[in-house]
Amino acid sequence: MTSWRLALGLFTVLPVRTPSEPGRSQIRRAILLAPLVGLLLGLFGAAVLYVGRILFAHALTGQLPTDTLGVALAAALAVAAVEVVTGGLHLDGLADSADGAAARGDKERTLTVMRDPRIGAVGAATVVLVLILSVLALGAAVMRGHGTEAIVTSVLAGRVAIVWGCTLPAARAEGLGAWVSGSVGRGAAVTLTVVSLAVPVLLSGWDDDASRRATAVVVVALPVAGLVAALVLRPLYRRIGGITGDLLGAACLITSTTCLLIVAAAP
Repeated sequence: MTSWRLALGLFTVLPVRTPSEPGRSQIRRAILLAPLVGLLLGLFGAAVLYVGRILFAHALTGQLPTDTLGVALAAALAVAAVEVVTGGLHLDGLADSADGAAARGDKERTLTVMRDPRIGAVGAATVVLVLILSVLALGAAVMRGHGTEAIVTSVLAGRVAIVWGCTLPAARAEGLGAWVSGSVGRGAAVTLTVVSLAVPVLLSGWDDDASRRATAVVVVALPVAGLVAALVLRPLYRRIGGITGDLLGAACLITSTTCLLIVAAAP
């Protein structure tokens, strides 16, 4: 239970009691629980999406919205709800990583920019862009009838990306990155990735051609999105020489957003 509370404390703002000085084994178990936290967050987002569609249906037409405005509003509500529960932690990491990537200079200069509590123009623009893309992609997935699969799998994929990030060394000796770096082996990360692929299968089913196509798209989207995030963040990772908490947050959101875009763009 201690590791579960630690996982909730790391990845959400839920009021749970966490150990003040967790041991290495507790940290490892908490990181391994990240995909489960992501699954629960995704299901919460799916519930908010459904409730949002009902609310905007009554406000707009009296039916479940199939128009662009109603779906977009419901998608925005779902994306916002997930960010509220996570405290915007990963958005902050994304903004800091974007500012660091845009900064000119060596490792120390980049880390100084990333530690600055103020958000720069590049960081702010990146956050706005990612949120807009997430809402539009989720809305498009809803219009195609894959809204639940899209939001659950994308949020889950982001937390799987965090697990992979924790297999890497830290960029500095202090901070969240140093706390979790190397806490998970690659074998465990591979296992969690494979297990996570079962989620879209359970959500979409495998009964007919349509459900099989939808399942295949979402299953492919999860690992591909993670690879895209790794490629996008690789230059910054190499410049600073390891992971930081900000880099993990950026990996989480880039993976989630890319996953949504893949599902939305699939035929």
